[in-house]
Amino acid sequence: MLLEQIYKHHINPEYKFIKSILLILDNIIELLSDNEITEYESVFRNKLAYDLIEKNIYKKFNYSLKLRKNDIFHNLQNNIIDYYVRQYICIYLNINILILVDNRYYFINEYNDKYCSLVLIQKQNGYIPIKHIFDNNNIQIIINNLQIDDLYKYKDENILEEQDKNLLRYLKTCKLTKLREYGKKYDISSYMNMKKIDLYESIKYKIMS
Repeated sequence: MLLEQIYKHHINPEYKFIKSILLILDNIIELLSDNEITEYESVFRNKLAYDLIEKNIYKKFNYSLKLRKNDIFHNLQNNIIDYYVRQYICIYLNINILILVDNRYYFINEYNDKYCSLVLIQKQNGYIPIKHIFDNNNIQIIINNLQIDDLYKYKDENILEEQDKNLLRYLKTCKLTKLREYGKKYDISSYMNMKKIDLYESIKYKIMS
């Protein structure tokens, strides 16, 4: 029933990512003019960029995301909201963001059951925000009725070929010993001393670069 209620919103207007998040978190946005909303989004993006460096929020990042620190800063300043910026927003706000795509789903970052969650329906031209803050119980109900698709998050960026997607799926299942062989192949420094998740993320970064 919860999932049916969510998908009733599929005909609602579509918005860009940041506006979708702000529409859920701050009711005042609906009272603003278009120009005021644009300014609101700009202030939010500039604060994200400033705090990333000046408040050292990048130190909370995992290894692969730290490698993207400068890219994230540049993209925020130029209103480019790519996957890595979306990851940073989750970290900054201490929230999970669940994306629904037809009968599939993915989380922007790894799910943390200690955080509340926002839900967006991904459409061709943007996102439909579900104006509710979801707790862990409701999130479990939602995802138990859908199929996970972690790699779908990259499709809107057109940065992965099918063979790369298949490779990443395979690498995710590899044991550390096998993963180290790929670490050597992709010239990952200190690959012998890295944890499995950090090594996987470093290889993924190389593949996607």
